[in-house]
Amino acid sequence: MMRISKEVLSDIKLLKSLCSFTGSQQDIVGKLVKAELKKTFVNTRYGYVGVGAVVLGPDSVTLVVSSIDEDKVTFRDGSFILNGGATSFELKLLSNSIEDFEGGIINV
Repeated sequence: MMRISKEVLSDIKLLKSLCSFTGSQQDIVGKLVKAELKKTFVNTRYGYVGVGAVVLGPDSVTLVVSSIDEDKVTFRDGSFILNGGATSFELKLLSNSIEDFEGGIINV
C-alpha cells in the first residue's frame, strides 16, 4: 500500500479528467510509471532491460542494447526494433552488461 497526500490525489484526479484516462487512481499511476520507464528501459517478458544489456533477440541472435527511446530500441550492430512491441517483449535477458556476459559474443 502506498500513502499519498491529498494534494497528489487531487492532482491525479485532475490529470484523469484532462487526459481522458479511464480506471482507478492506481491504474492511472501504473500507466504513468510504465510510460516513464519506457523512455529508458525495454519492457520484456523477463523484466525491464537497460542500455548495455546483452539479450537474445529475433532469430536467436545475441545483441547488445545500444540506445532506448520511447519508440525504438537500437542495438550495437545498428539493427533496431519498436519499443513496446511484441518483438521487444520477447527479448531474453542474457546479462545486464557485456562485461558480465560469458556467452562468447563476437563483433558486438
